[in-house]
Amino acid sequence: MRVRASSFGLVVGTATCHACSTPTPVARLWVPEYTYHFEPDDELEIEADPAMLSFVSDLSAAAMVRIQAHAPWLRMAPTRTSGMTYLANHCACGAVQGDHYLGVPGEAFFPLSQDQLQGLRFLPCEGPLEAEASPGSSAWMVQVPSLGR
Repeated sequence: MRVRASSFGLVVGTATCHACSTPTPVARLWVPEYTYHFEPDDELEIEADPAMLSFVSDLSAAAMVRIQAHAPWLRMAPTRTSGMTYLANHCACGAVQGDHYLGVPGEAFFPLSQDQLQGLRFLPCEGPLEAEASPGSSAWMVQVPSLGR
Protein backbone atom coordinates (compact mmCIF):
# COMPACT_ATOMS: atom_id res chain seq x y z
CA MET A 1 0.00 0.00 0.00
CA ARG A 2 1.34 3.45 -0.89
CA VAL A 3 1.09 5.75 2.14
CA ARG A 4 1.50 9.54 2.21
CA ALA A 5 1.50 11.76 5.30
CA SER A 6 2.15 15.47 5.72
CA SER A 7 4.12 14.74 8.91
CA PHE A 8 5.56 11.76 10.75
CA GLY A 9 7.75 10.71 13.61
CA LEU A 10 9.41 7.77 15.25
CA VAL A 11 8.21 5.80 18.24
CA VAL A 12 11.34 4.56 20.02
CA GLY A 13 11.53 1.76 22.56
CA THR A 14 13.73 -1.12 23.61
CA ALA A 15 13.65 -4.81 22.74
CA THR A 16 15.77 -7.77 23.76
CA CYS A 17 17.82 -8.99 20.81
CA HIS A 18 16.88 -12.53 19.82
CA ALA A 19 20.51 -13.28 18.82
CA CYS A 20 22.63 -11.84 21.67
CA SER A 21 19.96 -11.25 24.39
CA THR A 22 21.02 -7.66 25.05
CA PRO A 23 18.65 -4.67 25.17
CA THR A 24 18.64 -2.85 21.84
CA PRO A 25 16.88 0.33 20.71
CA VAL A 26 14.05 -0.12 18.22
CA ALA A 27 11.93 2.40 16.32
CA ARG A 28 8.83 2.39 14.16
CA LEU A 29 7.34 5.09 11.94
CA TRP A 30 4.20 6.85 13.20
CA VAL A 31 1.83 9.08 11.22
CA PRO A 32 -0.97 11.24 12.69
CA GLU A 33 -3.15 10.69 9.61
CA TYR A 34 -2.50 9.60 6.05
CA THR A 35 -3.76 8.97 2.57
CA TYR A 36 -3.23 5.71 0.73
CA HIS A 37 -3.91 3.68 -2.38
CA PHE A 38 -3.13 0.12 -3.42
CA GLU A 39 -2.51 0.77 -7.11
CA PRO A 40 -1.36 4.04 -8.74
CA ASP A 41 -4.66 4.38 -10.62
CA ASP A 42 -6.78 3.79 -7.50
CA GLU A 43 -8.64 6.66 -5.89
CA LEU A 44 -6.80 8.09 -2.90
CA GLU A 45 -8.34 7.03 0.43
CA ILE A 46 -8.08 9.17 3.59
CA GLU A 47 -7.43 7.73 7.04
CA ALA A 48 -7.89 10.28 9.85
CA ASP A 49 -6.63 8.04 12.67
CA PRO A 50 -2.95 7.75 13.62
CA ALA A 51 -1.05 4.62 12.63
CA MET A 52 2.32 2.97 12.91
CA LEU A 53 3.93 1.73 9.71
CA SER A 54 5.54 -1.66 9.47
CA PHE A 55 7.18 -3.57 6.63
CA VAL A 56 8.27 -0.30 4.98
CA SER A 57 9.69 -1.53 1.68
CA ASP A 58 10.11 1.79 -0.10
CA LEU A 59 10.66 5.22 1.36
CA SER A 60 11.29 8.71 0.03
CA ALA A 61 14.98 9.68 0.23
CA ALA A 62 14.27 12.84 2.24
CA ALA A 63 12.32 10.87 4.86
CA MET A 64 15.13 8.30 5.10
CA VAL A 65 17.66 11.05 5.84
CA ARG A 66 15.49 12.33 8.70
CA ILE A 67 14.95 8.81 10.07
CA GLN A 68 18.67 8.00 10.00
CA ALA A 69 19.41 11.19 11.98
CA HIS A 70 17.33 9.82 14.88
CA ALA A 71 17.63 6.05 14.46
CA PRO A 72 20.75 4.93 12.58
CA TRP A 73 19.98 1.31 13.48
CA LEU A 74 17.00 1.43 11.09
CA ARG A 75 18.06 0.39 7.60
CA MET A 76 16.79 -1.68 4.69
CA ALA A 77 17.45 -5.40 5.07
CA PRO A 78 16.10 -8.71 3.78
CA THR A 79 14.41 -10.86 6.41
CA ARG A 80 13.87 -14.60 6.43
CA THR A 81 10.53 -14.54 8.25
CA SER A 82 8.81 -12.13 5.86
CA GLY A 83 10.77 -13.02 2.74
CA MET A 84 11.00 -9.35 1.88
CA THR A 85 13.38 -6.41 2.21
CA TYR A 86 12.14 -3.60 4.44
CA LEU A 87 13.24 -0.88 6.85
CA ALA A 88 14.31 -3.03 9.78
CA ASN A 89 15.74 -2.47 13.22
CA HIS A 90 19.24 -3.85 13.79
CA CYS A 91 20.96 -4.74 17.06
CA ALA A 92 24.58 -3.66 17.59
CA CYS A 93 25.48 -7.34 17.04
CA GLY A 94 24.06 -7.02 13.50
CA ALA A 95 20.92 -9.14 13.97
CA VAL A 96 17.71 -7.90 12.37
CA GLN A 97 14.88 -7.31 14.84
CA GLY A 98 11.90 -8.20 12.66
CA ASP A 99 8.77 -6.04 12.45
CA HIS A 100 6.51 -9.02 13.07
CA TYR A 101 8.13 -9.88 16.41
CA LEU A 102 8.26 -6.26 17.62
CA GLY A 103 4.50 -5.95 17.09
CA VAL A 104 3.27 -8.97 19.07
CA PRO A 105 1.45 -8.38 22.39
CA GLY A 106 3.79 -7.28 25.15
CA GLU A 107 6.67 -6.36 22.82
CA ALA A 108 7.92 -2.84 22.06
CA PHE A 109 5.15 -1.78 19.67
CA PHE A 110 2.20 -3.56 21.27
CA PRO A 111 2.13 -2.25 24.84
CA LEU A 112 -0.24 -4.07 27.19
CA SER A 113 -0.05 -1.63 30.09
CA GLN A 114 0.36 2.06 30.79
CA ASP A 115 3.85 1.29 32.16
CA GLN A 116 4.86 -0.33 28.86
CA LEU A 117 3.40 2.61 26.94
CA GLN A 118 5.33 5.09 29.08
CA GLY A 119 8.53 3.19 28.22
CA LEU A 120 8.21 4.50 24.66
CA ARG A 121 9.21 7.96 23.45
CA PHE A 122 8.24 10.00 20.42
CA LEU A 123 10.69 11.78 18.12
CA PRO A 124 9.01 14.07 15.58
CA CYS A 125 10.60 14.22 12.13
CA GLU A 126 10.29 17.33 10.00
CA GLY A 127 8.57 17.11 6.65
CA PRO A 128 6.28 14.74 4.79
CA LEU A 129 6.51 10.99 4.30
CA GLU A 130 5.82 8.78 1.31
CA ALA A 131 6.31 5.04 1.67
CA GLU A 132 5.22 1.59 0.62
CA ALA A 133 4.14 0.16 3.98
CA SER A 134 1.58 -1.65 6.10
CA PRO A 135 -0.21 0.76 8.46
CA GLY A 136 -1.67 -0.50 11.71
CA SER A 137 -3.81 1.39 14.21
CA SER A 138 -4.68 0.97 17.87
CA ALA A 139 -6.43 3.24 20.36
CA TRP A 140 -3.21 3.98 22.29
CA MET A 141 -1.59 5.58 19.21
CA VAL A 142 -3.39 8.88 19.81
CA GLN A 143 -1.10 9.27 22.86
CA VAL A 144 2.11 8.99 20.83
CA PRO A 145 2.88 12.75 20.52
CA SER A 146 2.99 13.03 24.33
CA LEU A 147 5.26 10.02 24.92
CA GLY A 148 8.56 10.75 26.65
CA ARG A 149 7.63 14.28 27.67
